[in-house]
Amino acid sequence: MRREAMIRLSFIHVISSLRKMMLIFTALLTLSLWLLGPNSHAQAQNWEIYFKGKPLVVPEGPIDRNGTILVPLRASMEPFGYKIDSLGNGAYRLIGGAIGSVDLKMGEKKAVYNTSVTKQLKTAPVIINGTVFIDLDFAGVLTDIGTEKIAGKPIIELRANTDNVDYDSQYWYAVQEAGNKGIQFVNKTGKTILTTSYDSASDFGYGGLSAVYRQGLAVGYIDRMGKLTIQASHYRLSSFSEGLASFKDLIKNQNGGIRAKYGYLNRAGKVVIPAIYDGGFDFSDGLAKVVKDGKTYYIDHDGHIAIGTIANSTHTASFSEGLAAVSVLTKTGGKSVEKTGFIDTQGKFVIPPKFDTVGIFSEGLATAVVGKLTGYIDRTGKWVIEQKYENGFAHDFHEGLANVMVRTGNDSYRTDLIDKTGKMLALPITRDKSDVSEGIFAYRDGDQMDWRLGLMTVKGEIVAKPQFSSVEPFHAGVARASIDHGQGEYENVLINKKGDIVWRSEPETAS
Repeated sequence: MRREAMIRLSFIHVISSLRKMMLIFTALLTLSLWLLGPNSHAQAQNWEIYFKGKPLVVPEGPIDRNGTILVPLRASMEPFGYKIDSLGNGAYRLIGGAIGSVDLKMGEKKAVYNTSVTKQLKTAPVIINGTVFIDLDFAGVLTDIGTEKIAGKPIIELRANTDNVDYDSQYWYAVQEAGNKGIQFVNKTGKTILTTSYDSASDFGYGGLSAVYRQGLAVGYIDRMGKLTIQASHYRLSSFSEGLASFKDLIKNQNGGIRAKYGYLNRAGKVVIPAIYDGGFDFSDGLAKVVKDGKTYYIDHDGHIAIGTIANSTHTASFSEGLAAVSVLTKTGGKSVEKTGFIDTQGKFVIPPKFDTVGIFSEGLATAVVGKLTGYIDRTGKWVIEQKYENGFAHDFHEGLANVMVRTGNDSYRTDLIDKTGKMLALPITRDKSDVSEGIFAYRDGDQMDWRLGLMTVKGEIVAKPQFSSVEPFHAGVARASIDHGQGEYENVLINKKGDIVWRSEPETAS
């Protein structure tokens, strides 16, 4: 059964009043609209390394630690003619490349060029899981060409882009024809680049590996040639975040039962953090939230506890932009009350727990609630946009805009887009709007029973009339969508930002 169909059925099941059902759906549509697929907004930027416009698969990284991006030394520098030798005691020498000779020592913020000239470094080289990492700025110095962050893409180009590389052509969608005929990977034009026999797979995205499955069981990861480069006999596999992917194994316990345990492997297929956790989340800002024996804490890439269990905590979130939301029990008027604040990557509360609920930080702002209405705070905890939006229905900022719900009457609501000053965009009035992705958002109009979605630009231009039953976020100029043909028949499609269909499946019948 399609997800949007299941959402409708769940509403019908729990809400007896049609009027209430429509109000709830109007409120919840924007929450689900952009969050249907595996590539919904991540908690932190997951960088990929490119070399000469092509993905460069490295065992681990890049890693974003407190805003400093670390890249693996050997994999990043060998393409530029450097040979890396270990001198022992944490010392390494790079020979060749643009400089000739560079001596480094782990933990020291200096480099010695050609055994005579000492240069100070912003960040000392470090060893993570046996791999030497240097910061991105230093990598640019060593290349004598520099590195480039590609605007609007999670890409670090080791060689500056001088050839107008079409990075979006590297984004491949995993699609499946009706009848489970195997997974195909198609590019932004809908052209089939790779055909496989797997039952399901993750998009290649801008990275170089895709997790593949057969009969619900993980097989491993394939590269862009279709080769199974990592054969992983795990029950479940995730996508990579900061060069590590969580996996789930089913392990027998002493009572003969089976429990799921989580661990992490790198892009070489090596298990670098064993499956000892009851829950394992993506890495962001160099840390991952894990759960073990009922306790929640944060680990680093070596599997070491970086932030232990926080006293009196009831809920914790993954890090985003260097901060993580943590809820704790506090005493107020002699009663225990749950309040939420934010910790930094050292585990210190930098925004005290004083809010009822919060979101994640995105583009420097986070939603926060005290009482019944939602507003936005900055990284100091100061209100930047006053509380005036319906509780729970103000979204994170993306591309400088956030989707919020405003009351238009006693029982009527509307979703709109605001900028970072709280100013509402001058857009055509519609019943619902989604979050923005690549300058486009989906909207719903018409009467209460019209479920169809159209596409509009942030300038208010309607590029596609309502015709889709679901639309996911745009990536590389393309989005997944579906079309309901009635009588239980629908088809899955890929659409461009004009609403044109670039790929379509054979029609299917909902079961």
